Amino acid sequence: MAWIRRNRFDRRPTAPDACPAPTGTGDQWATPPTLFEALDREFGPFVLDAAALPGNAKCARFWTPAENGLAQPWGPGPTWCNPPYSDPGPWCRKAVAEARAGNLSVLLLKSDTGTTWFQEDIAGQAEVIFLCPRVRFVGAPNQAPWPNLVAVYRPGLDLPLSPWRCWNWKEDRP
Repeated sequence: MAWIRRNRFDRRPTAPDACPAPTGTGDQWATPPTLFEALDREFGPFVLDAAALPGNAKCARFWTPAENGLAQPWGPGPTWCNPPYSDPGPWCRKAVAEARAGNLSVLLLKSDTGTTWFQEDIAGQAEVIFLCPRVRFVGAPNQAPWPNLVAVYRPGLDLPLSPWRCWNWKEDRP
């Protein structure tokens, strides 16, 4: 089992996922249409879904696992990404690189603030929007067992800004 640090200064090991996905689901949870539409209104229109399957893509242009969205260009235009929750760090780092190249990226992620990928690739790199209520992914019987956040990577983002906010996305009031 891989171990991670709570932050770059803390040497105590901690399990990588405090709240694993339900058994048998893997990384294939599709974004609820209502959440995507609300984010598309605020940050879009999105022109690319960087991590999708043909049956759950949110944009006409999308990258599948076989095409490896991490190895593909995301711009020009706003990019949507609901990456695999088993390893979101590379997707966050890709979004940082895309923002530096002038492209807006919006990622739906597990709110796991104690992980290295959050502390190094989101905090200080992106706007953070904590979602309320918890997301119920397409095909899931219940809401996710973990809280979610949206990380917004903007070109030329100059932090610090309002470091985070909460958004009741069901009421569409950012």
